[in-house]
Amino acid sequence: MVLLPIIVIIILGAFTAAKKWTQRELAIGTRSDAVALQSLMQARAALTDEFVPTAAIVYAATHGITVTTLDTLLGIDFATELLRARTLVDSQTILTTTPKLRAERAALSALRARVDARSASLVDVQTVFDRIATDLDPLWSHAFSMLASTAGKSGAGSEALRRDVTALELTSSAFRAELSQSSYTEQILTRPTPPQVVANLIGANALLDEATAGFPKALGPQARAAWESLTHNPAIKRFNSAVATAVDAGLRRSPPPYATNLAGNATVFRGEVAKVNALKSLGLAASADLRTAAVASESSARDSLIEELTLLVLLVGLGLAAALRLAVYIDKPLVSIAQAADAVRRGDFAVEHLPETGPRELALAALAFNDMASTLRAVETHAVALAGRDLTDPALQMPLPGRTGQALQVALDRLQTSVRDAEARRRELHRLATRDSLTGLLSRGAALDAIARDLLTASREDTVVALLFIDLDGLKAINDNFGHQAGDEALRVAAEAINTSTRGSDIRARIGGDEFVVAQLDPPGPENLSATAERIRRRIAEAMPDLDGQRVKLGASIGIAVSVPNADTAEDLLRRADSALYQAKAAGRDRVVWFRTPVSRPA
Repeated sequence: MVLLPIIVIIILGAFTAAKKWTQRELAIGTRSDAVALQSLMQARAALTDEFVPTAAIVYAATHGITVTTLDTLLGIDFATELLRARTLVDSQTILTTTPKLRAERAALSALRARVDARSASLVDVQTVFDRIATDLDPLWSHAFSMLASTAGKSGAGSEALRRDVTALELTSSAFRAELSQSSYTEQILTRPTPPQVVANLIGANALLDEATAGFPKALGPQARAAWESLTHNPAIKRFNSAVATAVDAGLRRSPPPYATNLAGNATVFRGEVAKVNALKSLGLAASADLRTAAVASESSARDSLIEELTLLVLLVGLGLAAALRLAVYIDKPLVSIAQAADAVRRGDFAVEHLPETGPRELALAALAFNDMASTLRAVETHAVALAGRDLTDPALQMPLPGRTGQALQVALDRLQTSVRDAEARRRELHRLATRDSLTGLLSRGAALDAIARDLLTASREDTVVALLFIDLDGLKAINDNFGHQAGDEALRVAAEAINTSTRGSDIRARIGGDEFVVAQLDPPGPENLSATAERIRRRIAEAMPDLDGQRVKLGASIGIAVSVPNADTAEDLLRRADSALYQAKAAGRDRVVWFRTPVSRPA
């Protein structure tokens, strides 16, 4: 009667703790996504910081204005701002850790050189920065969709998370709309533009109004402060007036108001820079709010989990204390139960089987305890096996004993299935990473790794590695005459011929196109190597079936090379075998040639 409530508490507490654990994992994922979004926002902001002084300096060079004159006119030290912005951009790791962005980063470096040499155009500047922004957009969308799918599912702080996710989306949209608004406004005010530019400006204004319609209520504390600062900035108010002037001039098709008004241009540019920087700061503040909310949600989920576990331990402890208290008033059978329960509490599951004797209540209590103890022992055995990922352990095949075991079996089965599925996925990923999908042979990278290991073994054991480099003759004709499916079948036939002609311990790989290699550690001798190569060549020629009633000729040229002890890498050995293969091709194809004198392939 005492132990049964404790068992129920343990089971219910375990399920509740599992739910809290899931919420904590979701909160951790949300925080990670929030950090990723903040990094992307910082990268976008840094690029904007570099774009503004870059465009200004190029504009000045294009119109014959010195940078000093431009600095004086606009009240901005563009050279200093450009140096600061470049340093900030170079510190953004996202631009160097993403392959596509690394290429754009190289283009940015080339543009910087042209800007410094005063040979870049505004079109060059706009093109490079637009490409980088375009490449950042998919990363942003992916991280944002991941965050949107998990935000609000981690318990406490969900409302703030959802608010800050929405705020970040709106501030990002506002920032992009402002960049478009600034570009179109500058064009209409300074030079003749087609009607489409006016339409684009009106569209950008609408997008900006839509994104900011709910501000500041939709913003977090930092973003709200940034928005308040933006709305009270006199330079931004002047720029907004310039936007209205641009729309009016565009609709009336009036001459550009500031085409020759350098001072007016300067006022507009100062307002434009102020507004872009303010919206950039707004986006950074929104991303900081989101990260703060995500960290708070994670902390809340962690605290909730700790509280749940503490409560569970406390309830179990109180139950066991009550059992010990009752031992004072009950006879020897209950004393034995209490001692055994204390042993379990201390982590000793190997308690002796209690005699199920005495009054009916005590007998039932002893039975329940024996059930629980055997279950705990079995759970411990399962846990040790699962922790070691030994899925073949016989203990995992045995169901948990007793009623408690039945209650916990589902959870353990799910955990075991999860571990087994993860191991299967790992093995499948390893197979896909190291095996050619068409032939089942090793891929080039896996083959080179295996050959390198054999070379180390050969060096230790004072032996050599032999490499057969096989290139199919006639595959192009099969592809041209019968289609690529027939070509694929020829590759599979060749792979099967290689498999059946070599030892199981040999390295067999398709390294590209119609090229295969076979590597043998401690080969049996030159004659046997030649015989193996001839056997491969002959079986490839014999194994190809007729296609559309026509006899198809498929041959193989094979080059053989043997490693130089303690002096070869896998690539060295492969190059020598390739040289021998080239000699076989040059001598008429469909033959076996040993490496003798290095011969270079034609370029």
